[in-house]
Amino acid sequence: SGSLLDAEVGLFAMNRDQISNQLRPYNDRKIEIELIQIAPLALYTVVSFDELGIRRGVDTEAGDEYYIVLDMGCDNTTLLVTNGYSIWIRNVPIGGNHFTRALTKEMKLSFAKAEHLKLNAPKHADPRAVFQALRPVFNDYVSEIQRSVGYFSSVKKSAKIAKVIGLGNGFKLAGLQKFLQQNLQYEVERPETYKALAGD
Repeated sequence: SGSLLDAEVGLFAMNRDQISNQLRPYNDRKIEIELIQIAPLALYTVVSFDELGIRRGVDTEAGDEYYIVLDMGCDNTTLLVTNGYSIWIRNVPIGGNHFTRALTKEMKLSFAKAEHLKLNAPKHADPRAVFQALRPVFNDYVSEIQRSVGYFSSVKKSAKIAKVIGLGNGFKLAGLQKFLQQNLQYEVERPETYKALAGD
């Protein structure tokens, strides 16, 4: 009858002022923008195309294998769970600056010095002390992710998590990838290149 049953609908919004600010340099140079996409949907598109091999115009079935994407920014992390056909997004309120602030507090450093130490922790005279200062934030981060994945799994009972993909500069923190892998019990990957995307 042409009616759609059991449809899932996603509503996404962008702040008009933020869009205007982002477009200003292009508008000033008379460069026409064809498409604007919010970051979580851009991540979804990349994972669907690059990791899951989904192509427009090719019919494939949605599977039960889901990927978790963690895009760590300064103040928060976008957590996205997808199988390429459905998408579930949550904002985790922990980002790279939380690790820096832990170092300022525990090691009595300025923010700039703590940021430098965070980026160069393996070269520090006592890397173990740096990790110990960061450990509470590592634990909070894992707890937030586990809580999110637990909730997602309770909603999508048939879902199987295949792996975790970590993105963003915050994800370059030494030891984070290994710590997440050990505590989440999933493969955690930090891609350096696109697998399927080609260009000049």
